[in-house]
This record gives sequence, C-alpha cells and structure tokens, in this order.
Amino acid sequence: LQYNAAILCAFVALLGFRSVSGWTARAAEVLAWLFATGCFVARYLLEQCTKPPGNDPHSFCKAGRSSKPTLVFLGDSITHQAISGGFVKLVQSENPGLTCVNCGQNGILSWTVAQERVKWVAACSPSYISIMIGTNDVKGMYKKEWADRSRDIFKIPAEVSFSNFEKNLRSIIDFLLETTDAQLGINTLPPLGEDMRCGANACIRKGNEIVHRVVASY
Repeated sequence: LQYNAAILCAFVALLGFRSVSGWTARAAEVLAWLFATGCFVARYLLEQCTKPPGNDPHSFCKAGRSSKPTLVFLGDSITHQAISGGFVKLVQSENPGLTCVNCGQNGILSWTVAQERVKWVAACSPSYISIMIGTNDVKGMYKKEWADRSRDIFKIPAEVSFSNFEKNLRSIIDFLLETTDAQLGINTLPPLGEDMRCGANACIRKGNEIVHRVVASY
C-alpha cells in the first residue's frame, strides 16, 4: 500500500510539472520519473522476495501428493531461497527418488512456524522433515528494533526472546511428531556475517545451545 501511494504521488507530480515550463520544472519532472521508477523496482523486488516458492506446500497438495517419499524443508529465508542459494533445488536434483517441498518464508520467526506453518507441513504427509528456524529470532534478540519490526509484520503477540524461541521450537517438534510419521532433522543456525566474535554470533551460539538442548531432550 505504501509503494502504491508513493507511485501515485509521483504520477500526480508529473502531471503538475507538465503544465509548467522552464528548466526547473523539467528537472523536477525527471526526478519524479526516477522516483516512480524506483518505487516500481522496489515493489517488484519486494514481491519477488515474498512470493511463495514454486514447490510450496499449497502447490504440492493442490497438485496431488507424490508417490515418492516426501521431504519437506521448513525454515526462513535460507530455506525460501528467494534471495539466497537454492539448496532445496539442489537436494531435489541430486535425489530424484524424493519429492522435495519448500516450506520456507523470508523473515519468518519460530512463533509463526509453531502457530501456522507446521500445519502446512503436516498436510504434505511427509516422510522426512528438515527444520532450520531461529535466525530471525536471534536477530531480534540482538537488536530490539528488528524484533519490533518482525512482531509488527507477522503479528506476533509474544516477546522475541531465547526462552520463547525454546518454547516455540519444542512446540514445532511436538506437533510434527504427533501429526506425522516423518523422521525429523533439526539443524543448527548458521553464522551471521564473517566475524565469529561479534555480538550477533554470540547470540547465534546461544541459540544453537538451545537447539542442542531441545533435541537432546527427545
């Protein structure tokens, strides 16, 4: 909605500038065109980053479940792959005896996965599930403004914290164990950036301690 409003304002400005002559008006018209083009590009990139993967759970279920064993990848942008490397496609190409389903979403936190996405996974009747979630939780713990933005986008009522991450991870695992016969693989979180000693990666290490503790309890 914000991008649409910005584009509309740019075109209204263009109409106004066309009725005025002179170098200043012409320069302002060019700037307005550049602004409108920038808004279009930003909107296109946003749509490309947030649209579901081609082999998401809804597409998979709509097409009819495969006769092959199904492996569902559950996670955030690292899994979604709209702006990262396509490892799900790589796994699919190297394992033609499997059907791989991508249940990743850019920016998602463990709360939304526990409340919603686990149901999408269960609907696929998977044989295997790979779970890698928590990077955006940890980012929110590292910087509160990131947590506040994520809570606003995904309508998360709970605080973004290590304790809630552990609670959500247990909820995800419990639900999938109860509703599927799948073998679960729980992945640790990758580093944030190249500096292993930075504050962000200190948070990642703490998050991975939680992952190890949760998995060890089953």
